[in-house]
Amino acid sequence: MHESTCCSGCVITLSVADLSKTFKQVNIHKPAGPDGLPGCVFKACTDQLASVFTDIFNLSLTESTCFKQTTIVPVPKEAKVTCLND
Repeated sequence: MHESTCCSGCVITLSVADLSKTFKQVNIHKPAGPDGLPGCVFKACTDQLASVFTDIFNLSLTESTCFKQTTIVPVPKEAKVTCLND
């Protein structure tokens, strides 16, 4: 992270270099996340995507948490799912 302050007015700012490094470390053998983009896209297009995602993430970090939501996608550990705990 480029800038970090831990106090009541916490400010976190990511840099393009942070995201470039992270994108280059993506495991291309893992399945795509809920966005549907496979890891090979992030790894192959790091130079094009890093600045775009840096802007998106930094804007998101400046917004209040009430405007954010998450999607949880359970991934079964076994090939055949027999119940919700598999």
